[in-house]
Amino acid sequence: MSPRAETGRAALRTAARRVRLVLLCAVLLGARSAAAQTCAGDCNDDGVTSPAEVGLAVEIALLRQPLEQCAAANRDELAAVTVEELVAATGASLGPCGLPTPSPPAAPTPTVTPDELTLAQKVVGPTQGAAAFFLSLPRAFALIAGRLGPAGAGPAACPAGGTFAITCGREGEVDAPVYHVFAEDCALEEESQSVRIAGTMRFTGPLGVACFDGAAASFDMLVSFLRFDIEGETGLLVTSGEDLTGTFARGEVVDRCATGSIDLLTSGEATLDARSQPRHALNGAAFRFDALQLHTDIDEQGAACTLKRFTTTIDGGLALRTGNNVFAAFYQSFSLATQIAAGEAAVTVSGGFVSDCFGAAVAMATVEAARLREGDACFRGGQVDLLHDEVGDRVRYTGIGGVDIDLGRDGELDQRFPTCVAPELYVCPGG
Repeated sequence: MSPRAETGRAALRTAARRVRLVLLCAVLLGARSAAAQTCAGDCNDDGVTSPAEVGLAVEIALLRQPLEQCAAANRDELAAVTVEELVAATGASLGPCGLPTPSPPAAPTPTVTPDELTLAQKVVGPTQGAAAFFLSLPRAFALIAGRLGPAGAGPAACPAGGTFAITCGREGEVDAPVYHVFAEDCALEEESQSVRIAGTMRFTGPLGVACFDGAAASFDMLVSFLRFDIEGETGLLVTSGEDLTGTFARGEVVDRCATGSIDLLTSGEATLDARSQPRHALNGAAFRFDALQLHTDIDEQGAACTLKRFTTTIDGGLALRTGNNVFAAFYQSFSLATQIAAGEAAVTVSGGFVSDCFGAAVAMATVEAARLREGDACFRGGQVDLLHDEVGDRVRYTGIGGVDIDLGRDGELDQRFPTCVAPELYVCPGG
Protein backbone atom coordinates (compact mmCIF):
# COMPACT_ATOMS: atom_id res chain seq x y z
CA MET A 1 0.00 0.00 0.00
CA SER A 2 1.37 3.42 -0.93
CA PRO A 3 2.18 5.91 1.85
CA ARG A 4 -0.48 8.29 0.44
CA ALA A 5 -3.21 5.59 0.64
CA GLU A 6 -2.18 4.62 4.16
CA THR A 7 -2.28 8.26 5.19
CA GLY A 8 -5.77 8.63 3.69
CA ARG A 9 -7.12 5.58 5.54
CA ALA A 10 -5.64 6.80 8.83
CA ALA A 11 -7.29 10.16 8.32
CA LEU A 12 -10.64 8.46 7.63
CA ARG A 13 -10.36 6.36 10.80
CA THR A 14 -9.55 9.48 12.80
CA ALA A 15 -12.57 11.24 11.30
CA ALA A 16 -14.82 8.31 12.16
CA ARG A 17 -13.68 8.39 15.79
CA ARG A 18 -14.35 12.12 15.88
CA VAL A 19 -17.85 11.61 14.44
CA ARG A 20 -18.73 9.00 17.09
CA LEU A 21 -17.54 11.37 19.81
CA VAL A 22 -19.54 14.15 18.23
CA LEU A 23 -22.74 12.08 18.20
CA LEU A 24 -22.31 11.25 21.89
CA CYS A 25 -21.85 14.89 22.74
CA ALA A 26 -24.81 15.80 20.56
CA VAL A 27 -27.14 13.48 22.47
CA LEU A 28 -26.12 15.20 25.70
CA LEU A 29 -26.02 18.78 24.42
CA GLY A 30 -28.01 18.71 21.20
CA ALA A 31 -31.32 19.95 22.57
CA ARG A 32 -29.64 23.10 23.87
CA SER A 33 -27.90 23.67 20.55
CA ALA A 34 -31.12 23.07 18.63
CA ALA A 35 -32.77 26.10 20.19
CA ALA A 36 -30.51 28.35 18.09
CA GLN A 37 -30.95 26.39 14.84
CA THR A 38 -33.58 26.36 12.13
CA CYS A 39 -33.69 22.73 11.06
CA ALA A 40 -30.00 22.17 10.38
CA GLY A 41 -29.53 19.01 8.33
CA ASP A 42 -33.02 19.17 6.80
CA CYS A 43 -31.88 17.75 3.47
CA ASN A 44 -35.26 17.76 1.71
CA ASP A 45 -36.38 21.09 3.18
CA ASP A 46 -39.63 19.66 4.67
CA GLY A 47 -39.22 21.36 8.04
CA VAL A 48 -38.09 18.18 9.81
CA THR A 49 -34.57 16.84 10.44
CA SER A 50 -35.04 13.09 10.50
CA PRO A 51 -32.62 10.46 11.91
CA ALA A 52 -32.00 9.34 8.31
CA GLU A 53 -30.90 12.85 7.36
CA VAL A 54 -28.53 13.01 10.34
CA GLY A 55 -27.09 9.69 9.17
CA LEU A 56 -26.59 11.11 5.67
CA ALA A 57 -24.74 14.12 7.15
CA VAL A 58 -22.40 11.70 8.97
CA GLU A 59 -21.74 9.83 5.70
CA ILE A 60 -20.87 13.14 4.03
CA ALA A 61 -18.52 14.06 6.88
CA LEU A 62 -16.77 10.70 6.41
CA LEU A 63 -16.45 11.42 2.65
CA ARG A 64 -18.66 8.43 1.81
CA GLN A 65 -21.35 10.57 0.15
CA PRO A 66 -21.01 13.70 -1.99
CA LEU A 67 -21.68 17.06 -0.37
CA GLU A 68 -24.52 17.89 -2.76
CA GLN A 69 -26.64 15.08 -1.28
CA CYS A 70 -27.49 17.37 1.66
CA ALA A 71 -26.64 21.00 1.27
CA ALA A 72 -28.52 21.81 4.52
CA ALA A 73 -25.87 19.92 6.49
CA ASN A 74 -23.18 22.29 5.19
CA ARG A 75 -24.34 25.42 6.95
CA ASP A 76 -21.10 27.39 6.42
CA GLU A 77 -21.02 26.41 2.72
CA LEU A 78 -17.39 25.34 2.93
CA ALA A 79 -15.91 22.23 1.31
CA ALA A 80 -16.93 19.71 4.02
CA VAL A 81 -19.40 18.99 6.81
CA THR A 82 -17.72 19.93 10.06
CA VAL A 83 -18.06 18.61 13.61
CA GLU A 84 -20.00 21.72 14.58
CA GLU A 85 -22.48 21.14 11.73
CA LEU A 86 -23.04 17.54 12.81
CA VAL A 87 -23.79 18.76 16.33
CA ALA A 88 -26.28 21.23 14.91
CA ALA A 89 -28.03 18.59 12.76
CA THR A 90 -28.22 16.11 15.64
CA GLY A 91 -29.56 18.79 17.98
CA ALA A 92 -32.20 19.77 15.44
CA SER A 93 -33.32 16.15 15.13
CA LEU A 94 -33.63 15.81 18.92
CA GLY A 95 -35.27 19.20 19.36
CA PRO A 96 -38.06 21.15 17.74
CA CYS A 97 -37.13 20.00 14.21
CA GLY A 98 -37.42 16.33 15.13
CA LEU A 99 -40.16 13.98 14.01
CA PRO A 100 -43.37 14.66 15.96
CA THR A 101 -44.16 12.21 18.75
CA PRO A 102 -47.43 10.48 17.88
CA SER A 103 -50.19 11.09 20.38
CA PRO A 104 -51.64 7.98 22.03
CA PRO A 105 -54.97 6.97 20.51
CA ALA A 106 -57.92 8.38 22.34
CA ALA A 107 -59.85 5.92 24.47
CA PRO A 108 -63.07 4.90 22.78
CA THR A 109 -66.10 6.72 24.09
CA PRO A 110 -69.29 4.75 24.74
CA THR A 111 -72.20 5.89 22.55
CA VAL A 112 -75.01 4.85 24.91
CA THR A 113 -75.80 7.09 27.86
CA PRO A 114 -75.47 5.48 31.31
CA ASP A 115 -79.20 5.63 32.05
CA GLU A 116 -80.16 3.63 28.94
CA LEU A 117 -80.82 -0.09 29.40
CA THR A 118 -79.98 -2.45 26.57
CA LEU A 119 -80.77 -6.13 26.16
CA ALA A 120 -77.05 -7.00 26.17
CA GLN A 121 -76.61 -5.12 29.44
CA LYS A 122 -79.40 -7.13 31.06
CA VAL A 123 -77.94 -10.44 29.85
CA VAL A 124 -74.23 -10.06 30.67
CA GLY A 125 -74.21 -9.96 34.48
CA PRO A 126 -76.66 -12.78 35.26
CA THR A 127 -75.10 -15.01 32.57
CA GLN A 128 -71.67 -14.54 34.18
CA GLY A 129 -73.03 -15.49 37.60
CA ALA A 130 -74.95 -18.46 36.24
CA ALA A 131 -71.83 -19.71 34.43
CA ALA A 132 -69.84 -19.75 37.68
CA PHE A 133 -72.64 -21.78 39.31
CA PHE A 134 -73.04 -24.16 36.36
CA LEU A 135 -69.31 -24.92 36.39
CA SER A 136 -69.25 -25.67 40.13
CA LEU A 137 -71.92 -28.38 40.33
CA PRO A 138 -70.44 -30.99 37.96
CA ARG A 139 -66.95 -30.45 39.40
CA ALA A 140 -68.24 -31.11 42.91
CA PHE A 141 -70.14 -34.26 41.94
CA ALA A 142 -67.20 -35.58 39.93
CA LEU A 143 -65.26 -35.82 43.20
CA ILE A 144 -68.07 -37.91 44.73
CA ALA A 145 -69.09 -40.06 41.79
CA GLY A 146 -66.18 -42.48 41.79
CA ARG A 147 -66.65 -43.29 45.47
CA LEU A 148 -70.05 -44.85 44.79
CA GLY A 149 -68.35 -47.88 43.32
CA PRO A 150 -65.74 -50.54 44.11
CA ALA A 151 -63.31 -49.77 46.95
CA GLY A 152 -65.21 -46.66 47.92
CA ALA A 153 -66.06 -47.57 51.50
CA GLY A 154 -64.76 -46.16 54.74
CA PRO A 155 -63.09 -42.92 55.75
CA ALA A 156 -60.14 -41.63 53.78
CA ALA A 157 -57.69 -38.80 54.28
CA CYS A 158 -57.89 -36.19 51.56
CA PRO A 159 -54.64 -35.32 49.74
CA ALA A 160 -54.34 -31.80 51.19
CA GLY A 161 -56.21 -32.24 54.48
CA GLY A 162 -59.69 -33.08 55.70
CA THR A 163 -61.58 -36.35 55.41
CA PHE A 164 -64.05 -38.05 53.11
CA ALA A 165 -66.14 -40.93 54.50
CA ILE A 166 -68.80 -43.11 52.92
CA THR A 167 -70.92 -45.94 54.32
CA CYS A 168 -73.47 -48.16 52.62
CA GLY A 169 -76.24 -50.49 53.77
CA ARG A 170 -79.88 -51.33 53.32
CA GLU A 171 -82.47 -49.36 55.26
CA GLY A 172 -85.91 -50.69 56.17
CA GLU A 173 -87.39 -53.27 53.84
CA VAL A 174 -86.13 -51.70 50.63
CA ASP A 175 -83.69 -53.94 48.77
CA ALA A 176 -81.50 -51.09 47.55
CA PRO A 177 -78.09 -49.82 48.66
CA VAL A 178 -78.19 -46.53 50.57
CA TYR A 179 -74.95 -44.53 50.62
CA HIS A 180 -74.22 -41.92 53.26
CA VAL A 181 -71.46 -39.54 52.22
CA PHE A 182 -69.74 -37.18 54.63
CA ALA A 183 -66.99 -34.76 53.62
CA GLU A 184 -65.28 -32.48 56.11
CA ASP A 185 -63.14 -29.82 54.47
CA CYS A 186 -61.73 -32.38 52.04
CA ALA A 187 -58.94 -30.54 50.20
CA LEU A 188 -57.18 -31.22 46.92
CA GLU A 189 -54.24 -29.28 45.56
CA GLU A 190 -53.55 -29.23 41.83
CA GLU A 191 -51.25 -26.88 39.94
CA SER A 192 -52.11 -23.32 41.05
CA GLN A 193 -55.55 -24.08 42.47
CA SER A 194 -57.06 -25.55 45.61
CA VAL A 195 -60.40 -27.39 45.62
CA ARG A 196 -62.28 -28.17 48.83
CA ILE A 197 -65.55 -29.98 49.38
CA ALA A 198 -67.72 -30.38 52.47
CA GLY A 199 -71.17 -31.79 52.92
CA THR A 200 -73.62 -34.46 54.00
CA MET A 201 -75.32 -36.43 51.25
CA ARG A 202 -77.41 -39.53 50.72
CA PHE A 203 -77.60 -41.61 47.54
CA THR A 204 -79.92 -44.57 46.98
CA GLY A 205 -78.91 -47.08 44.33
CA PRO A 206 -81.05 -49.40 42.17
CA LEU A 207 -83.04 -52.30 43.64
CA GLY A 208 -81.22 -55.60 43.96
CA VAL A 209 -77.72 -54.13 43.58
CA ALA A 210 -75.05 -54.68 46.21
CA CYS A 211 -73.27 -51.85 47.98
CA PHE A 212 -70.28 -50.48 46.09
CA ASP A 213 -71.24 -52.41 42.99
CA GLY A 214 -69.48 -50.67 40.12
CA ALA A 215 -72.35 -51.57 37.80
CA ALA A 216 -74.75 -49.30 39.69
CA ALA A 217 -74.77 -46.07 37.72
CA SER A 218 -77.97 -44.26 38.71
CA PHE A 219 -78.97 -42.96 42.15
CA ASP A 220 -81.68 -40.97 43.85
CA MET A 221 -80.04 -38.24 45.89
CA LEU A 222 -80.72 -36.02 48.86
CA VAL A 223 -78.04 -33.46 49.60
CA SER A 224 -78.57 -32.03 53.06
CA PHE A 225 -75.63 -29.68 52.65
CA LEU A 226 -72.88 -29.21 50.09
CA ARG A 227 -70.12 -26.62 49.88
CA PHE A 228 -67.62 -26.47 47.04
CA ASP A 229 -64.66 -24.06 47.25
CA ILE A 230 -62.36 -23.13 44.40
CA GLU A 231 -59.36 -21.02 45.35
CA GLY A 232 -56.80 -19.65 42.90
CA GLU A 233 -54.26 -16.87 42.78
CA THR A 234 -56.94 -14.19 42.35
CA GLY A 235 -59.61 -15.22 44.82
CA LEU A 236 -61.86 -17.76 46.53
CA LEU A 237 -65.24 -18.68 45.08
CA VAL A 238 -67.65 -20.64 47.29
CA THR A 239 -70.80 -22.41 46.06
CA SER A 240 -73.06 -23.93 48.68
CA GLY A 241 -76.47 -25.58 48.62
CA GLU A 242 -78.96 -27.14 51.01
CA ASP A 243 -81.73 -29.72 50.57
CA LEU A 244 -80.92 -30.51 46.95
CA THR A 245 -83.00 -33.39 45.61
CA GLY A 246 -83.14 -35.30 42.34
CA THR A 247 -81.24 -38.02 40.54
CA PHE A 248 -77.57 -38.55 39.84
CA ALA A 249 -76.00 -40.83 37.23
CA ARG A 250 -72.42 -41.47 36.28
CA GLY A 251 -70.41 -43.52 33.82
CA GLU A 252 -68.03 -46.38 34.45
CA VAL A 253 -65.72 -46.10 37.46
CA VAL A 254 -61.99 -46.35 36.72
CA ASP A 255 -59.45 -45.90 39.53
CA ARG A 256 -62.21 -44.50 41.77
CA CYS A 257 -63.07 -41.82 39.19
CA ALA A 258 -66.26 -41.68 37.15
CA THR A 259 -65.53 -41.60 33.44
CA GLY A 260 -67.60 -40.80 30.40
CA SER A 261 -70.33 -38.57 31.76
CA ILE A 262 -72.21 -37.30 34.80
CA ASP A 263 -75.92 -36.44 34.83
CA LEU A 264 -77.75 -34.33 37.40
CA LEU A 265 -81.47 -33.66 37.58
CA THR A 266 -81.87 -31.47 40.63
CA SER A 267 -84.11 -29.02 42.45
CA GLY A 268 -83.27 -26.75 45.35
CA GLU A 269 -81.40 -23.59 46.23
CA ALA A 270 -77.74 -22.58 46.31
CA THR A 271 -75.67 -19.48 46.98
CA LEU A 272 -72.47 -18.05 45.53
CA ASP A 273 -69.85 -16.02 47.41
CA ALA A 274 -66.55 -14.45 46.45
CA ARG A 275 -65.06 -14.80 49.92
CA SER A 276 -61.81 -12.98 49.21
CA GLN A 277 -63.70 -10.03 47.66
CA PRO A 278 -66.11 -8.85 50.39
CA ARG A 279 -67.73 -6.12 48.23
CA HIS A 280 -68.32 -8.41 45.28
CA ALA A 281 -71.82 -7.87 43.85
CA LEU A 282 -72.39 -11.63 43.56
CA ASN A 283 -71.77 -12.26 47.26
CA GLY A 284 -74.88 -13.88 48.63
CA ALA A 285 -76.35 -14.36 45.17
CA ALA A 286 -79.13 -16.96 45.49
CA PHE A 287 -79.94 -19.55 42.84
CA ARG A 288 -83.30 -21.30 42.80
CA PHE A 289 -83.90 -24.16 40.37
CA ASP A 290 -86.54 -26.78 39.71
CA ALA A 291 -85.81 -29.90 37.65
CA LEU A 292 -82.61 -28.37 36.33
CA GLN A 293 -80.74 -30.83 34.10
CA LEU A 294 -76.97 -30.80 33.77
CA HIS A 295 -75.25 -33.30 31.51
CA THR A 296 -71.44 -33.30 31.67
CA ASP A 297 -69.21 -35.12 29.21
CA ILE A 298 -65.81 -35.79 30.77
CA ASP A 299 -62.88 -35.61 28.36
CA GLU A 300 -59.94 -35.34 30.76
CA GLN A 301 -59.38 -35.62 34.50
CA GLY A 302 -56.57 -34.68 36.82
CA ALA A 303 -55.54 -35.91 40.24
CA ALA A 304 -58.27 -37.17 42.59
CA CYS A 305 -60.95 -37.04 39.86
CA THR A 306 -60.77 -33.28 39.34
CA LEU A 307 -62.16 -32.26 35.96
CA LYS A 308 -59.67 -30.78 33.50
CA ARG A 309 -61.55 -30.80 30.21
CA PHE A 310 -65.32 -31.20 30.12
CA THR A 311 -68.53 -29.92 28.54
CA THR A 312 -71.68 -29.23 30.57
CA THR A 313 -75.03 -28.79 28.84
CA ILE A 314 -77.88 -27.18 30.81
CA ASP A 315 -81.62 -27.45 30.26
CA GLY A 316 -84.30 -26.09 32.56
CA GLY A 317 -85.17 -23.10 34.68
CA LEU A 318 -82.92 -21.09 36.98
CA ALA A 319 -83.64 -17.91 38.94
CA LEU A 320 -80.76 -15.74 40.16
CA ARG A 321 -81.42 -13.17 42.88
CA THR A 322 -78.94 -10.39 43.68
CA GLY A 323 -80.18 -7.70 46.03
CA ASN A 324 -83.54 -6.47 44.72
CA ASN A 325 -83.04 -7.94 41.26
CA VAL A 326 -84.20 -11.33 40.00
CA PHE A 327 -83.10 -12.84 36.72
CA ALA A 328 -85.27 -15.87 35.86
CA ALA A 329 -84.43 -17.76 32.69
CA PHE A 330 -85.17 -21.05 30.99
CA TYR A 331 -82.07 -22.55 29.42
CA GLN A 332 -82.20 -24.59 26.23
CA SER A 333 -79.13 -26.66 25.29
CA PHE A 334 -76.95 -24.03 26.96
CA SER A 335 -73.40 -25.39 26.78
CA LEU A 336 -70.14 -24.57 28.57
CA ALA A 337 -67.10 -26.31 27.06
CA THR A 338 -64.29 -25.88 29.59
CA GLN A 339 -60.58 -26.59 29.68
CA ILE A 340 -58.66 -25.92 32.90
CA ALA A 341 -54.89 -25.41 32.92
CA ALA A 342 -52.51 -23.54 35.22
CA GLY A 343 -55.35 -22.30 37.43
CA GLU A 344 -57.37 -20.79 34.59
CA ALA A 345 -60.44 -22.04 32.75
CA ALA A 346 -61.00 -21.36 29.06
CA VAL A 347 -64.78 -21.44 28.52
CA THR A 348 -66.62 -21.66 25.19
CA VAL A 349 -70.29 -20.72 25.56
CA SER A 350 -73.09 -21.67 23.17
CA GLY A 351 -76.84 -22.27 23.25
CA GLY A 352 -79.77 -20.14 24.28
CA PHE A 353 -82.25 -19.09 26.92
CA VAL A 354 -85.41 -17.03 27.33
CA SER A 355 -86.35 -14.65 30.11
CA ASP A 356 -89.12 -12.22 30.96
CA CYS A 357 -86.36 -9.80 31.94
CA PHE A 358 -85.81 -8.82 28.32
CA GLY A 359 -88.75 -10.45 26.58
CA ALA A 360 -86.80 -12.23 23.86
CA ALA A 361 -84.96 -15.46 23.16
CA VAL A 362 -81.19 -15.05 23.14
CA ALA A 363 -78.60 -17.38 21.64
CA MET A 364 -74.92 -17.13 22.59
CA ALA A 365 -71.96 -17.97 20.35
CA THR A 366 -68.31 -17.71 21.37
CA VAL A 367 -65.97 -15.69 19.17
CA GLU A 368 -62.96 -16.11 21.48
CA ALA A 369 -62.95 -18.38 24.53
CA ALA A 370 -63.62 -16.50 27.76
CA ARG A 371 -60.91 -16.82 30.44
CA LEU A 372 -61.91 -17.44 34.05
CA ARG A 373 -59.21 -17.58 36.72
CA GLU A 374 -59.84 -20.12 39.43
CA GLY A 375 -61.46 -18.43 42.42
CA ASP A 376 -62.62 -15.43 40.39
CA ALA A 377 -66.18 -14.57 39.36
CA CYS A 378 -65.43 -12.41 36.29
CA PHE A 379 -64.22 -13.49 32.88
CA ARG A 380 -60.92 -11.88 31.93
CA GLY A 381 -60.60 -11.82 28.17
CA GLY A 382 -62.72 -13.39 25.45
CA GLN A 383 -65.61 -12.38 23.20
CA VAL A 384 -69.17 -13.68 22.97
CA ASP A 385 -71.94 -12.79 20.53
CA LEU A 386 -75.51 -12.35 21.78
CA LEU A 387 -77.87 -13.22 18.94
CA HIS A 388 -81.38 -11.88 19.46
CA ASP A 389 -82.21 -10.30 16.10
CA GLU A 390 -80.73 -10.23 12.61
CA VAL A 391 -77.56 -8.54 13.84
CA GLY A 392 -77.07 -9.17 17.55
CA ASP A 393 -74.48 -7.66 19.90
CA ARG A 394 -70.89 -8.51 20.85
CA VAL A 395 -69.59 -8.66 24.42
CA ARG A 396 -65.87 -8.29 25.05
CA TYR A 397 -64.45 -9.24 28.45
CA THR A 398 -61.43 -7.13 29.33
CA GLY A 399 -58.24 -8.36 30.95
CA ILE A 400 -59.16 -6.68 34.24
CA GLY A 401 -62.62 -8.21 34.53
CA GLY A 402 -64.54 -5.41 32.83
CA VAL A 403 -67.17 -5.63 30.10
CA ASP A 404 -67.35 -3.77 26.76
CA ILE A 405 -70.52 -4.04 24.66
CA ASP A 406 -70.67 -3.47 20.91
CA LEU A 407 -74.34 -3.05 19.98
CA GLY A 408 -75.05 -4.26 16.46
CA ARG A 409 -71.53 -5.74 16.13
CA ASP A 410 -70.36 -2.78 14.05
CA GLY A 411 -66.95 -2.50 15.75
CA GLU A 412 -67.93 0.51 17.87
CA LEU A 413 -67.87 0.65 21.67
CA ASP A 414 -71.37 1.45 22.89
CA GLN A 415 -71.28 0.53 26.60
CA ARG A 416 -68.40 0.00 29.04
CA PHE A 417 -68.53 -1.40 32.58
CA PRO A 418 -65.42 -1.61 34.81
CA THR A 419 -66.38 -5.01 36.24
CA CYS A 420 -68.71 -7.86 35.39
CA VAL A 421 -70.48 -7.33 38.71
CA ALA A 422 -71.24 -3.64 38.23
CA PRO A 423 -74.75 -2.96 39.62
CA GLU A 424 -75.82 -1.65 36.21
CA LEU A 425 -75.48 -5.20 34.84
CA TYR A 426 -78.08 -6.58 37.27
CA VAL A 427 -81.13 -4.57 36.36
CA CYS A 428 -84.07 -6.96 36.22
CA PRO A 429 -86.60 -5.78 38.82
CA GLY A 430 -87.76 -8.47 41.21
CA GLY A 431 -89.99 -8.88 44.20
